[in-house]
Amino acid sequence: MSIETDIAAAIAGPPDLVREKLNSRVSVHGEFRQTAAVARALMSEIGPMDFADSALMHALDMICVKLARIASGDPLHADHWLYIAGYAMLAHDHLTAAEPGQTDRRSD
Repeated sequence: MSIETDIAAAIAGPPDLVREKLNSRVSVHGEFRQTAAVARALMSEIGPMDFADSALMHALDMICVKLARIASGDPLHADHWLYIAGYAMLAHDHLTAAEPGQTDRRSD
C-alpha cells in the first residue's frame, strides 16, 4: 500500500485517524515545518532556472522534497532514495522523449 493510498484512506476517515497517520510519518519524513523549510531552502539554492518546463521543475521540486525528508527524517528509509531516482528517471525520460518532428531533447 502506498503513502498516497494511506493518506487518501485517512482523509476519508475520522480526524483522529488523519492525525494518527500524520504522527506515524514524523519519524520517517521529519516534522512537517522543518521538512518544508529544508525543501524550500534547497529550491532557493537552485534558484530560478532558465527553462520554463513544468515537468522538469516538478521533478526538481519533488527531488528537493525527498532530500528534505532525508535531512529531516530517517535517512535510512530506502523509499526516499528510490523516489529521488524515480523523479530523476522521469525527468530523463521527459528530456529524451521524441516529440513530433524531433528525435531527441538535449542529451549529451
